[in-house]
Formats: sequence, C-alpha cells, structure tokens
Amino acid sequence: MKHTELPWHVSLGNNNYVWAKDCIIAKCNPEQAEMYREKSIKEDEANAAFIVKAVNNHYQLIETLQNIIAEGENHSATSDTMSDAIMEMRRAAAEAIKQAEES
Repeated sequence: MKHTELPWHVSLGNNNYVWAKDCIIAKCNPEQAEMYREKSIKEDEANAAFIVKAVNNHYQLIETLQNIIAEGENHSATSDTMSDAIMEMRRAAAEAIKQAEES
C-alpha cells in the first residue's frame, strides 16, 4: 500500500497535527507526552515541522542520491578516474537509499 499523497503540512497550536489533505497523519500532543517526560509546545511544533519536512523532501533526496550513483557509473570506478572521496560518497548514497527503502 502506498502512503498518503504529498505534500503534508502542519497545523500548529495546542494540538500540533501533521496533515495530508484532509487526513490527520500524526498528532504531537504535549498533554500526553508530559506524562512521560517534560516537553514543551515549542518542541511539539518543531517535531511536527520536522516530520513534514522529512516526508515532503524524501523523494527529491532519493533522486539526488540516485543521480550521484548514476553519474559515478558513467566513469570507470578506479582511483585513476575517480577520487576515493567520490567513491565513498557513492557508497554512502547507496547505503542511504537502501535504508530509506527498507524502512
């Protein structure tokens, strides 16, 4: 099953909701969280905004990482034509994509 269509957005205030169109995806609620630890409304607002930022940028970041990998494949993967740093960036990009797709 596919997730709810992007973009998602935040409605701030005493109840910090993460929305996708007319559907509530998540609620960052300080009243409930205070039972477990001290937490402020500002922290809830930051958490909700962070969720939305990560979700709305996910596919662009994956595409960018895929482009890094593809560009490296256009060159011989030897240290003569590609620096070790670039090879490491390609490896890290591939690992980031794998982690994003597995979760």
